[in-house]
Amino acid sequence: MELRLLVTFEKVATVLSFTRAAAELTYAQSSVTGRIRSLESSLGTELFDRWAAGSG
Repeated sequence: MELRLLVTFEKVATVLSFTRAAAELTYAQSSVTGRIRSLESSLGTELFDRWAAGSG
């Protein structure tokens, strides 16, 4: 497991936003999403609940 994946997870968990985490880490949001997906794949579980905007 790569340290950068854990650093990204910690930031998302702290700020509760993929967008804010990306901004604070100076990454593209797609990089944050990819890293979290990679970590989830490695662990075999989802780490965050995701919802689509407007899905009432």
